[in-house]
Amino acid sequence: MAAKNKLTKRQCETAAGPKLHSDGGGLYLKVTASKTRSWVFRWGAGGKNVIGLGPFPAVGLAAAREKADECRRLIASNQDPIAVRAEQQTGSQTFKDCAERFIASQEAGWKNPKHRQQWANTLSTYAYPVIGDMSVENITTDHVLRILEPIWETKTETASRVQQRMNRVFNYAKTFKLFDGQNPAQWQGHLENLLSPAIKVKDVKHRPAMPYAEMSSFMPKLRARGAIASLLLEFQILTATRPSQPRLACWSEIEGNDWVIPQDRTKNRKSPHRVPLSRQALGILERMRELGEDGLIFPGQRMDRPMSDATVEALMKRMGIQSDTAVPHGFRSTFKDWAGEVAAYPNELSEMALGHTIRNKAEEA
Repeated sequence: MAAKNKLTKRQCETAAGPKLHSDGGGLYLKVTASKTRSWVFRWGAGGKNVIGLGPFPAVGLAAAREKADECRRLIASNQDPIAVRAEQQTGSQTFKDCAERFIASQEAGWKNPKHRQQWANTLSTYAYPVIGDMSVENITTDHVLRILEPIWETKTETASRVQQRMNRVFNYAKTFKLFDGQNPAQWQGHLENLLSPAIKVKDVKHRPAMPYAEMSSFMPKLRARGAIASLLLEFQILTATRPSQPRLACWSEIEGNDWVIPQDRTKNRKSPHRVPLSRQALGILERMRELGEDGLIFPGQRMDRPMSDATVEALMKRMGIQSDTAVPHGFRSTFKDWAGEVAAYPNELSEMALGHTIRNKAEEA
């Protein structure tokens, strides 16, 4: 019988790649060119059968040897380690469980060590909040669309990755017979009938938006100007509203610490949009009260006429911001990017803050 326990812990930590380093008895440490390390067990003629035993150092040398011993015991009793693992995994069927097992099964072959983290982060951010704790057999196309639709046009490349990764996880789950029927994240012949092709969506010209990382330097400069146009723009940014909504805002719409935008000035025109006002937004209203508390909050050159959108755009231009870099409406995209990538708020909450329609009634409630 071939010698076993050839490797030392130090050798596992320093072994070069790309190469399979034998510990004996079918156990190997796989080292890639990018120096990621994982354990595999090989058996059969020429080692044609392979099963992953986990990443190193998360799975240490002693633990890998124990797993290899278990594989040998199964083979000695005419059992297939891969089939036995599949049976063991059928007891837990949530999407998150399947995704984590799929990632673990693939990471040995990923050359970039960041690949695992990218997979985990993408699914954690977009998929898990909606379907992570659901059994894969209960997940439908509607659930997948709830994940993809909010970001399909605004973050097309990210959305496309989410779709592709969910598709692979569902295919993995189906291989182990965890569900029957249509893969709900499959593109060809399925989602392609419900969503525009990503390559075409990318070509849509969206309103230029300022990156949220630049807001901390932009806002003090805006506040320093002190003009009505700058107060209007700041109020719009703080409330994440459409440019026309604060331009046409009237004092009668202020209810305590809330601003209630009438339904005829909302995009869906179905119901008023209530905006809780922050301390900074309330401070702007206090400054505007000096002009009176009747009619428009942010009047133009005439008290009975609203300020034009061209005035606000001209303000940004005087601040050195060209229209191909950022426009007033683009601050809504800035807010959405911040809410999705930095803040920990649920997607449906940021959608409500933007005055978007929430299709799912439970989420809306």
